[in-house]
Amino acid sequence: RFRSRLLEAPVAAMLVLVALGAVAVRALGTRPAPAGVKVTVLPFAVRGAPDLDYLREGMVDLLATKLDALGTVPAVPTEAVLAHLENELGARPNGLTPEDAGRIARGFDSDLFIVGHVVRVGRAIELSALLFDADGGRAGIATRRADDDAALPAAVDALVRDLVAAR
Repeated sequence: RFRSRLLEAPVAAMLVLVALGAVAVRALGTRPAPAGVKVTVLPFAVRGAPDLDYLREGMVDLLATKLDALGTVPAVPTEAVLAHLENELGARPNGLTPEDAGRIARGFDSDLFIVGHVVRVGRAIELSALLFDADGGRAGIATRRADDDAALPAAVDALVRDLVAAR
């Protein structure tokens, strides 16, 4: 009898974890996008602190990787986006207008694109991401705040979840 109770606890815990996982997946809206739908993540504008310049391209990589991991909408590979910008513009911009971003996204046959801003305010870092359809219509917005540099990874994760929910 004691042995059966020892086995029941881990099985019950596993069932609870599976149920919570299913609820989380449903809440995050991680259903796959229709076949062929993809997103282009473009460099973010960085303002307020040169120490955050790495996030201009870093946000492209972070968001694309996290979106791919969620399995909702595949992202155009970061290397392809950055190489295209380098070839087309001769530089990697500090943000793009939605019109330019839409043109670039359509060049990758993307249905969606993401542009955004990173702003340093004191020690805090404000993140905003805008999701557009390829024609420039706004499809969603997400904003998050990291109280300091150490909180940035959690803020980026939350930003991606908010964008997925907005979709």
